[in-house]
Amino acid sequence: MAARLACLLILASIPPAAAATKAFTVDSSASNVTVHVGKTGVGSFAGHEHEVAAPALRGQVVADFDDLPRSSVDVEANARAMKVTGDEPAQDARKVQQTMSGPQVLNAGRFPIIGFRSRAVTGKRVSPDRYDLTIAGDLSLRGAARGP
Repeated sequence: MAARLACLLILASIPPAAAATKAFTVDSSASNVTVHVGKTGVGSFAGHEHEVAAPALRGQVVADFDDLPRSSVDVEANARAMKVTGDEPAQDARKVQQTMSGPQVLNAGRFPIIGFRSRAVTGKRVSPDRYDLTIAGDLSLRGAARGP
């Protein structure tokens, strides 16, 4: 799958002197996932690149501030709520939306949940309350999980 997943999860305020391990519930009203779909793989049907927003999120992040590799991320998005965004003519966006949700691509009617479960978390603290992280894991799409 030639898609780049950019994820901004606003979980909660993290106190500077946080305890070692802390669980956070994803705040779906303040979080989003944007998927950049390229010209190969899943996006090849459209012939050009697209941005897709996945607004309906739920999940949990377990953060170990003293040992980041012990942290984990488990999130789900509703495939039916995903929308084509960006600089698309209205007619094109409608066609891409139908194809993306349909049986040839996401098959959102049959597989409404897209999941991500981390396998590895690496990173570093960049300020008292911010971390720069790389999260690798398995993406569950159309009922099958694939990892790095």
